[in-house]
Amino acid sequence: PDLNVAEWRIHSTLRPAGVQQCIAKQVAEWLWMTLEDYSPEDRAALLAFTIGCSRLPAVGFSGLEPAFVVEVVPEVAAICSPLPTAHTCANTITIPAYRSLAELAEKLFVAVHEGTGTGFDHR
Repeated sequence: PDLNVAEWRIHSTLRPAGVQQCIAKQVAEWLWMTLEDYSPEDRAALLAFTIGCSRLPAVGFSGLEPAFVVEVVPEVAAICSPLPTAHTCANTITIPAYRSLAELAEKLFVAVHEGTGTGFDHR
């Protein structure tokens, strides 16, 4: 099933963690823009990366417990930016405060598609 980005966004929480609210909002906006461009398969892969499953409860994003969280943290390494990470028990994706949409899109794609060694069934 197609994961509706507008619904995903509505039922998500933004958590700035050590960054200004305006920076966190910009990074989150880039995330939603990136997800709009993703195929249904890539959206499912991101969901699986973040919550441990590529499927939602029958009622959709509103049924996720806990709610999906976008946590934005400072980008610490100027030379080699870290990839986004996920905390599946908390349904949280942690994204460094990247400097551009392109950087976020690149790092997110790598994290989601190369970092799937969690042992979860991502179907």
